[in-house]
Amino acid sequence: MKLAIIGSALTGGAIQIVDICLEDGITNELRIYDDDPRALCANILGVPVVGTTDQVHRDFSNKLIDTVVVAVGSINSRFMLFQNMNRENYPIVNIISTKAIISSSVKMGKGNVILPNVYIGPNVAIGDNNYFTTASVINHDSLIGSHCYFSTTVSVAGRVQIGSRVRLDTSSSVSADAIIEDEAHLLPGKNYGPTRLP
Repeated sequence: MKLAIIGSALTGGAIQIVDICLEDGITNELRIYDDDPRALCANILGVPVVGTTDQVHRDFSNKLIDTVVVAVGSINSRFMLFQNMNRENYPIVNIISTKAIISSSVKMGKGNVILPNVYIGPNVAIGDNNYFTTASVINHDSLIGSHCYFSTTVSVAGRVQIGSRVRLDTSSSVSADAIIEDEAHLLPGKNYGPTRLP
């Protein structure tokens, strides 16, 4: 696999994906593309930023890359980059740390990034292009849309429905049976959803 990592060279997303790939040996070659001019020629854990997203098409045609994944955490940018890559019919892959725990019954789309120490329980369904950061927990029978960002130590209880383009900030939590609408923003440390009586 020759992987193109799209965006976030200077803001953290790319370094996390590079780290997974290097630790787990899940790719043969890595290249980073970023439209921020400050990122050009940067080096992320030994992996170069080789150009902007405009260069992806040429490098794909020249067989320098054969798969892509979006590294950006910002919801709108993540959505737009995924749409652009999908429109070009590039193979968009899931990047999943071997240190994550994923139930064998999980159903998942494409372009999802799952960092170490994430837990995703049985009968969870996940759409496309979501980013699960370290130590996030998604419990059983939950339904996750697409283009969402789960920050560090987010906790989602069982039978939760989360829409698309949702941001869940650090240590936010969602109670069992809650429904989170599209484009919601869950603030750090806050609980959302029904309160269960003892």
